[in-house]
Amino acid sequence: MDRETIETLPLLEARNKAFPPNRANVRRKRSDRPLFGEMAVAAGLLHEDMLATALDRQKRWGSLLGTVLVSTGAVRAADVARLYGRQRGVPVVDLEREPPDPSLADPTALNFYLREGCLPWRRRAGETVYVAADPDAAREAIAAREGRHLPIFVTSQRDLRRTLTRGFAATLTDRATFDLMRRMPESSAARRLTPAQVRMLAVFSILLLAALPFLASSILTAANIGLGLIFIALATLRYISIFVGLASPPSKEETAYANYGTPPDTELPVYTVMVPLFREARVLPILARALREIDYPASKLDIKLIFEESDPETLEAAKALRLPDHFEFIVVPDNLPRTKPKACNFALPFARGDYLVIYDAEDSPEPLQLRKAVAAFTMGDGK
Repeated sequence: MDRETIETLPLLEARNKAFPPNRANVRRKRSDRPLFGEMAVAAGLLHEDMLATALDRQKRWGSLLGTVLVSTGAVRAADVARLYGRQRGVPVVDLEREPPDPSLADPTALNFYLREGCLPWRRRAGETVYVAADPDAAREAIAAREGRHLPIFVTSQRDLRRTLTRGFAATLTDRATFDLMRRMPESSAARRLTPAQVRMLAVFSILLLAALPFLASSILTAANIGLGLIFIALATLRYISIFVGLASPPSKEETAYANYGTPPDTELPVYTVMVPLFREARVLPILARALREIDYPASKLDIKLIFEESDPETLEAAKALRLPDHFEFIVVPDNLPRTKPKACNFALPFARGDYLVIYDAEDSPEPLQLRKAVAAFTMGDGK
């Protein structure tokens, strides 16, 4: 049999799993599945003591066991995908070796693919086969979009996001560069001056040039005094701000962690951490160590290291660190402007957290910073 025929054999079984006949059968089938942790031990991915530690963390953190194992570096995301497929009897796809058919993806459906963690893969036996990191979670959404249940194979979350980044690079770049200008032009730096401001500046420049031959000394003196007054005003404002900050009592948000702590780890939200990087290979090991020392459940950290395509040195340095797979590498295509805001905008659609923080490569986050932020947000209002 050729490769395509071999791949088609499990298709009917996978399709049948997509819409089991009744809920009682679903509960029975799930209870019959082998336990994920025992499968990992049997596959040689874990020792018994490592599994016991992971199960304890799963209980304390309130996360899926696979997520706990990946975030602590015990296994890779691809290992979790293979175990998931074996547990449920669903084929597993390595998107690096078997990329999707690009003609099947809907160019307007990027938000759907990101939200549901899925992507059309290939045609098999007259059906479009999807891949998803969690087929159980994506099944109903795919059926609603396509109008019927379709076969869904398993892939790793890491491979899926890399594939989406490459396949929709042009769309993501366009959004990162121009989306703010389209939605909120008054907040965008793409248009620095309004037409009225341009006209006023032109009139002022003409008058200034016309007066310069006759009043050069007076104009230069006035300009010097004006710049001096601006400097004094800015310095005064800064010192007043420092004084007010030191003299004011701490707000309830600032003391929230000290007074009330944070919710239990099981109730903590997922926190996205973005770090845009450009020519930062030397400081990357220090940064990675600081991020790993953050006092927060690792399974609830969604860390995005954002690289520029024109800076392969930093990307290779990051790969050499062999970080756990919850450190996601996002490569921004080499298009102008090459700025940190654009890099963060490019990565933003992939963020999974309820909260988000952006660090520079030179930052050394305080280990408790994210817990303090959650405590402050909990005390604050809806804004």
